[in-house]
Amino acid sequence: MTETMNPFKQLCEAVKAFGDTPIFYKLRRQSTGSKILYAVIVSCIACAFTFLVQGWKISENRSLAEFIDDIPNFMYCEGQMFLDEKYEFAVEQYYVYADTDVASWNEPGEVAGEGVDISSKLEQISKNNNIDEGFFISKTNLIQFKNLKSYPSYTNLKWTELFGLFHIDNLSKAEVKGGYKGVILKGSLILFLLAIPFRGIGLFFYALLWTLVALIMNAILNSEEKFTTLYWMCFYIQSVIMILVAFLKLFFTIKTSLLLVALLGCYIIVFIRILQTGEPGIPIEIPSYAGTTSSVILDDDFDQFMNVSDTSVDNQHGQDLYDRTIQEDLFATHEQNHLYDKKDEQPFGEYAFDRTEERQFGETGSGQNTDETQEQSKTGLSLK
Repeated sequence: MTETMNPFKQLCEAVKAFGDTPIFYKLRRQSTGSKILYAVIVSCIACAFTFLVQGWKISENRSLAEFIDDIPNFMYCEGQMFLDEKYEFAVEQYYVYADTDVASWNEPGEVAGEGVDISSKLEQISKNNNIDEGFFISKTNLIQFKNLKSYPSYTNLKWTELFGLFHIDNLSKAEVKGGYKGVILKGSLILFLLAIPFRGIGLFFYALLWTLVALIMNAILNSEEKFTTLYWMCFYIQSVIMILVAFLKLFFTIKTSLLLVALLGCYIIVFIRILQTGEPGIPIEIPSYAGTTSSVILDDDFDQFMNVSDTSVDNQHGQDLYDRTIQEDLFATHEQNHLYDKKDEQPFGEYAFDRTEERQFGETGSGQNTDETQEQSKTGLSLK
């Protein structure tokens, strides 16, 4: 019988399975409900690294505190932002330019009232090869730009829209300096709660995509693993990778292209080992006539739910083997009880001759009655 594991033990086993691949077969036989709960737990852990821990790191970042100290005094009131002076900031790939004497900024090519096009400013900062994203701040709006070196994108937000999300009507630098850590942590908590269901759904979806790679490997290696088996293996592999990537992003900047190459290589290596090893049989501990145990590969409840055609065949085979083994065991016990004569305490081998002769006479259908058959058996013993 397959061992039932709680989600945390499943996670530990999934990590161990990278070194001992047959464990993946044991994990995939967990119930579907257990796997769904496991996905929720894994999503919580990954989101905690991505939002809660990252939010705490940002709030404790000394550079952020210095940045807030360096910005000029400002006041937000009734949808408008006021700064004591113009402000320009550039560090690594980030750039911020604030001028509240400008009524509003316009995106490149946008024509709207008194707005000022940011194109001329973008041309100036594009000379700095490091800058790739940043903000333009005016009296009434904020424009965020990204991917300046490749495919630029822009987000235009009115101050009323941005602060309206947090129900803020008035804000000053002193208030930000005194409470920005709490705001960051609260925002991180909200993002954490919102992201959990999306991470969980993403786990199932990405497992499906990686199953396509597993099916190709399955065909190349001439293996006969079923789709459901490969899918649940990808599910557990992806769960470990998702947590690992979320943890590493706390310390490193990981490029998407490099991440995809690394993941592809990881899946290929793991599945070569899995498919070459194959699934070990599950021993059914039933004493049989031959004194051995049987080994049957059982399917999980998701296979039955999906109505996989060969699942019923495997399950029926297991049931037939079970019934046949029980019948053989009962027959052997019955024979042993009758082959031993308690009255005469004869050895097993001598009396077995009588019982064998009895069955032979009974099977011939010669028409002789039971008394004649017993007489012949005794005669046989006396001759011996």
